[in-house]
Amino acid sequence: MTIEAGRRGGPMVPGVAFALAQIGAHASALFARRIAELDLTAAQAGLLRMLAMVPGRNQKEIAADLGMPPSRFVPFADQLDERGLIERRKNPDDRRQHALYLTAEGRGLLGELAKAGAAHEQQITRGLSAEEHDQLLRLLHRIADEQGLTQGIHPGHREQ
Repeated sequence: MTIEAGRRGGPMVPGVAFALAQIGAHASALFARRIAELDLTAAQAGLLRMLAMVPGRNQKEIAADLGMPPSRFVPFADQLDERGLIERRKNPDDRRQHALYLTAEGRGLLGELAKAGAAHEQQITRGLSAEEHDQLLRLLHRIADEQGLTQGIHPGHREQ
């Protein structure tokens, strides 16, 4: 059965958008369970990765990238600060703002997160050859770029 048959009144066959949503929901749930062992949520993991890539950004910028209102971002960041994973420092360019950095403990946890991410990638793509994996990744990046998504930022963090 093809997608075209569904357009002509035959049985509907789910398309690419449904398959992406199905696999995405499944992958997100598996990843959430995997990193729960590290006492992290996906949004917290995303923030740690962001700070590793670009340390010293201010809270307002990070909140905007994550799609969170600043009022929700502050208590969100407080949780990681209280755990000793991130630290706030006065922004040298604007003393009214705080810049965020990973702590040594945060960098250590990021290493564990990287291992969890690699295991997750392997689990999700184990049915693909290396060439198929690379091709799928290129195609998905193309779709994400065309849709205006930011590489490395999960749009689901807006609801965290």
